[in-house]
Amino acid sequence: SPLCGEEVSLLPQRIRVLIVDDSALVRKLLRDVITGDPHMEVIGTASNGVEAIRAVAELEPDVVTMDINMPEMDGITALEYIMRKHPLPVVMLSALAQKGAAATLKALELGAVDFITKPSHYPSAVKELREEVLLKIRTASQARSHITRKHARGRPGKKIAVPGTMSAGEKLVVIGSSAGGPKALAEIMPRFPVDTPAAIIIVQHMPGVFTRSFAGRLNSVSALAVKEAEEKEKLQKGCVMIAPGGKGL
Repeated sequence: SPLCGEEVSLLPQRIRVLIVDDSALVRKLLRDVITGDPHMEVIGTASNGVEAIRAVAELEPDVVTMDINMPEMDGITALEYIMRKHPLPVVMLSALAQKGAAATLKALELGAVDFITKPSHYPSAVKELREEVLLKIRTASQARSHITRKHARGRPGKKIAVPGTMSAGEKLVVIGSSAGGPKALAEIMPRFPVDTPAAIIIVQHMPGVFTRSFAGRLNSVSALAVKEAEEKEKLQKGCVMIAPGGKGL
C-alpha cells in the first residue's frame, strides 16, 4: 500500500502503439494523430514487415497499425508471423480498391482486429481520418490479451443446399457486426448446416467495395450459398445475403 502522503495516480495507462508503413509521410501523419490523444503514445515505427516483426518482439506494443503494401516484406506476411509468434491486436491500413479489399479480408481472417481505409490524398484528409484512427486503436486495445491464430479449416465439399422460397412463418436469422465481425463470421458461418431451414441476412459495417469480396470469402468456407444482396432480391431459405456496404436491406 502507498505511504502516508504518497500520491497515487488514477490515470489510465496510455495505449502503446507501433506504426508500420513504408511511407515516411504516413508514419508522421499517424504519429501526429496518435500523440495528439493524451491516452496514447507512439513507442516506435517501422517501414516494412521485417522491421515490424523485430519491433514487436523488442517493444511489445499494445496495438500495431500495419500497412499492407510494403517492400522487403508485406503487411500480410508480417501479420501472419506476428499472430503466430507474438499475437496482439493489429489494425491494418488498406487502399480502398478491389485489390486492396481482397488483401484486407485476408488480413482479417489471419487475426487482424480491424482496418482503416487510406484516404486517396494527404494531408487534407487527415482531419477526417483522425477520429476513425483513434477509435479503432482504442477498440483494438480492448481486444482479448490472448489472440490466437485462426485455426486452419479444410475447404467444404460441394454445396448441396438448394435455396427455397420464403413463406409466412418461415425463420429468418439476422446478424449485425462491426469491428471484429469479418473474423467472427468466418468462424460462425461454417457451423451452419447445409439444411439450415432459414434465410440469413448479414449486415457488416464495411465499405461498399469490400462486401462482394467478403461474400465470396464466406461462400468458400460455408456449406450455405453466400452472396452480396441485390436490389429487390427476395429472401430464400438456405441462402445467406450480405448487405452491400453502406446500405441496409
